[in-house]
Formats: sequence, C-alpha cells, structure tokens
Amino acid sequence: MFDPRKLFHSWKKGVLMAFQDRTPTTLDVVGPDGSRIFITTEVAAQAEILIYPPTQSGITIAPADLLAFAQTPGSPKPVLEIDSPGFNGHGQASIFLQGAAADNGTEPVIFLIASNGGAKGSIQLEAHDWQVVTDTGTVDMGMGRIGNVESNANSAAVGAETVVMTIVKPNIRTGRAYEFRVHHTFATSTPTVVTHRVRQNNAVGAVISDRYRVASDTNFNSLSMEMGIIKNVTGTNDNTKDAVLTLQANAGTVQQVAASTRWRRFELWDIGSANDYPNATPW
Repeated sequence: MFDPRKLFHSWKKGVLMAFQDRTPTTLDVVGPDGSRIFITTEVAAQAEILIYPPTQSGITIAPADLLAFAQTPGSPKPVLEIDSPGFNGHGQASIFLQGAAADNGTEPVIFLIASNGGAKGSIQLEAHDWQVVTDTGTVDMGMGRIGNVESNANSAAVGAETVVMTIVKPNIRTGRAYEFRVHHTFATSTPTVVTHRVRQNNAVGAVISDRYRVASDTNFNSLSMEMGIIKNVTGTNDNTKDAVLTLQANAGTVQQVAASTRWRRFELWDIGSANDYPNATPW
C-alpha cells in the first residue's frame, strides 16, 4: 500500500523529498532560496551527493559532485571521495581529492589514508610541481630527490675513466630542472688529480658535467658536491637514459671507499621549473 509520508515532508526551512518506494533510493532536500542537497545511488551504482548553491539571477552553476564510492572503470569521478573502513573491501578509511575526470587509473592529487592494522596513516601529494605563491611572485619548491644509488662497499680501483655508480633510467620530466649530487670518500694509489664526470648511459656517453677535478693524496678524501644541473625542455618526458658517475685518475688509480658508517651515494634531485635555470645542461 502506498504511504504518502514516504513521498513528501515539509518544514519551515526547506522541503525533504524521500523516494523510498523505488530502487535505488533518492533523498532530496530543497531550501527556500533554491539551494539543494540531492543524495542518490542511481549514478553508476554508487552513492552520490550533489550540492546546489542558492539560485542566482543570470548565473547557472552546476552542482558540486562531492561523494561517491566504488567507481567502475570509465565512470565519472567525484571531486572528493570518502571511503569508510570496511566498505567495498577497504581495510581503512580514506579521503581522496581526485585529479582525473574518470576512473582511468590516474592517482588522486591528494589522498589521506588512515592507519590500517596498526600501521601509521599517510598523506600523499601527486602533482607535476609544488609551488608557493606570494605577493611578489611564484616560487617553485622542487619535488625533492627522485633518483638515488648507494653502496657501503668499495668501488673498483680505476685509472681510465670508468663508471662507478649508475642511476637507472630516471624519469626526466619535461619542463623540470634537476641537480646531480655526489657524497663519497675516495683514495688514490699515488698523489694525482681525480676527475669526476656525469654522463648519459656509459663512460663514453654525452657529458653532463665534468667541472670537478680534485687534487688528491693517498689518504682518504671525503667530498659532497653538486655535480651539474640539467633540464628537459623537449616537451616529452624522458626515462630512456641512465645517468652515470665516472671517475678518472691522471696517474695511478682512484677508488671510492665505503663502509657501513660511510656510504657512497649518487643522487638526482628535482629542484624546480626549467624556466628558473636557463643555463642548465639539456638532457
């Protein structure tokens, strides 16, 4: 039997319409100023909340699509998604600020995941860059270290230029600038000049940096230094080339010396927009 109480209920500040005699369920709250909250499970078999602002003369504003669960591939994505613990197999509460128009595998721009199974929660940012906007301009903060190789074992002792460390195919994104950094201790078999170079792929590849030549004795020499800045302005991301650190001794041999308390490291850091480094070496 039809129950009219399920269809319509009015109050002083708005109208609540609950359509419970059909599946899926719809809940519609309408305010006197034209504002509206609409809750439904009709869209792609998922819960959805639409929030409409008050009616404004001459302005059409689409509703904010705020909440959805369990998207199917290719379905529209909400701006904000909130998943409860245990919902649809989820083991933890999650909040996602989406960065894609459809469920195409693109990571959210921001997501927060609560603790799960005793582990601490996490906050993750997925973005092309990180900028701070001030009254005097925009500062690109850089994305931090994106490539690293390290070892606590000695390298081989080499005389001719030889690769001693390799960052395998780092993703050098278009429009970005990067800095190579070296932290190591080295020793030579005889007093000599040691040349450090960064190249592409191997010991005869394109030279990125070779401006550091350090006069050395046979004692340990500890060194931390910037080893050149590169940029990608090709319009295409490049993850096809290795970045290698080479050493060369003008006389005798040179060797990176490492231990459990003295690691040797070769790093690559995203330091900002390529526009901020006009003299950087093209990758």
